[in-house]
Amino acid sequence: MGVSYFLYRVLDELDGKQARKTGNASPLGLLFDHGFDALSMGLLTLVYLKCAQTGDNELTVLTSMVCGFMFHMATLEEYYIGELTIGPGNAVTDASLPYIILCFYMAACGNDFWTDSIIIMGKSFKGSFLFLIGTLAACAGNFVVTLYKIFAHHFRKS
Repeated sequence: MGVSYFLYRVLDELDGKQARKTGNASPLGLLFDHGFDALSMGLLTLVYLKCAQTGDNELTVLTSMVCGFMFHMATLEEYYIGELTIGPGNAVTDASLPYIILCFYMAACGNDFWTDSIIIMGKSFKGSFLFLIGTLAACAGNFVVTLYKIFAHHFRKS
C-alpha cells in the first residue's frame, strides 16, 4: 500500500504540471483530476481506518465523513479564491511521508500496535482511538484555516 500511495502521489502531481506545461490543461481535466482525487481520498481513508483497527463505531464513521468533507472544503476554497494554496500541516503533502512510512512499518511489523493501550495523564487509551482523535483534530484545524481563507478573500474583494 505504501508503494501504491507513493506512486499515486507522484503521478497525480506530475499529470497536472505536464498538462499546464504543454498547454493541454482544461476545466474538464481539472474536474476529472479532482474527481479521482476525491475517490482515492475516500478509499485511502477507509483503508487507513481499517489498518488502524478503529472498529465499527460512530467515531470511525464520523472520521471517515469528516475526511471526505475536508476534500470538499479544499474544492470550495479553490472555487471561491480561484486557487488552491495548501499551507503547512496539511494532509496532502505533510502527512504523505508519515503515512507511507507507517504503511511500510505495518507491512513489516503488523498492525497490532494500534490495539495497545497508551497511558496519558493516568488514563488508558487505545492507539486506534488516539489516531481517530488526532485525525479529527487535524481536520478541525484545517476547516478553520480554510474558512478563514475564504472569508478573508471575500472581504478583501469587497
